[in-house]
Amino acid sequence: MSDELKPSLAQRIKADIRSDVLAQNTLLTQAELSERYKVSRIPVRDALKELLADGWLVTHGKRGVKVPPLNAEQAQELYLMRLPLERLALELAFEHLNFAILGQATDILEQSKQPGHSALELGRLNWQFHWCLYQPCQRPILLKTLDQLHQQTERYIGYQSAQLNYHQTSENEHCELIEALSAKNLQKALDILHRHIEVAGRLLIEHFRVPRSG
Repeated sequence: MSDELKPSLAQRIKADIRSDVLAQNTLLTQAELSERYKVSRIPVRDALKELLADGWLVTHGKRGVKVPPLNAEQAQELYLMRLPLERLALELAFEHLNFAILGQATDILEQSKQPGHSALELGRLNWQFHWCLYQPCQRPILLKTLDQLHQQTERYIGYQSAQLNYHQTSENEHCELIEALSAKNLQKALDILHRHIEVAGRLLIEHFRVPRSG
C-alpha cells in the first residue's frame, strides 16, 4: 500500500476505538501510543490534537488521555442538534439538487451496501452520503458546523451500525430519501430525514439508559 493510501495515525486510533481494541475508559499516554503504533512522539502528538478536538479522546490527569464512554446524555445532545441543522441544510440545498448530485449520492449508497465494510468505513460513507446532499446549500458556516458535529457523532453512528445491527434500517431510509428528492417532493424528503435522525437517536439513547449487568 502506498503512503497516500495508508490510514493516518488518527484514523488507526479511531478504528481501534471503534473495534474496542481501545475500549471505553482506556487510559493512554503519548509513550504508550508511540510504542503501540511504532511511531515517534511527533505524529502521536498531532493525532492526539485531532482526536481530542473531535471528541474521540478526552484529557485525563496531567499527561494522559482516555477513551470517553458513550452515554445517553451526549447522544441526545448530538441528535437534538442534528435535527434542525440537517433539515435546514437539505431545505436550502433542495433547489440546487440535480441528476448528477443525486446520482453521486446513489453511488455512495450503493458502495455502502457492499459487504466487508468496517464500522469506521460505514461511518464515513454515511456522512459522505449526507454531505453530498447538503453541500449544494452553499452555506459554508452551516456546512462547517455540520462537519464538526459529525465528527462528534461518528462514534455513535458506527456503534449503532455495528453493535445494534441498525445499518440496514439506515440504508433503507437513505433510499427513501433519494426517491423523495428525485420526485422533487421536499416536504416528504424533510419528513424522512427528520424520522431518520430522530428514531435512530431515540433508540440509541434508550440503549445507553438500560442498566447493563456485570
